[in-house]
Amino acid sequence: MQQASVAELEASGADPFDALLKLEDHFLASGFAAGQLHGREKGQEAGWELGYQKGHELGLELGQYRGRVDTLLAISAAHTGFASARILATLTRLHTLLATIKLDDPLDQRCFDALDDVRARMRMVDVWLKGRSKAGSDADADGGAASAGAAVGGGGGGSGDLTAGPSTPLELTVDLSF
Repeated sequence: MQQASVAELEASGADPFDALLKLEDHFLASGFAAGQLHGREKGQEAGWELGYQKGHELGLELGQYRGRVDTLLAISAAHTGFASARILATLTRLHTLLATIKLDDPLDQRCFDALDDVRARMRMVDVWLKGRSKAGSDADADGGAASAGAAVGGGGGGSGDLTAGPSTPLELTVDLSF
């Protein structure tokens, strides 16, 4: 609001007290605008912090999946018979899916759909690994007469290869001394 001198107001015929009557409206509008700006800044800061935290969690999850899949593919390449053809196909598909996921655009729904697909497939791999781990520990309980391939997880997959179940942490013990 521009201030006019008393002489200018008298020359224009306006009452100098009219500006005082509108003073409350002026300060109310100014305070409202400042409050909106402050709220927007705080909201953006909170949104940025939430986005940073969620982005970190997604990046960590994605990195763990990539590392697990790469490790299992490397073990499968080094030891034939480690995984069935179905599990190898699942691991290969996971590797391809994980390579396509980029978290650059938080509004890209395709990345989140692909990540959901990866989670489902990783649950299948976890179930397979859990079964392999039990097979290896059962063989050790029988007196250690199992072959090294059975301790790693041995031949083809049984009917439990693709059953769904709760996600479990990767617990794989591999005896590479042949």
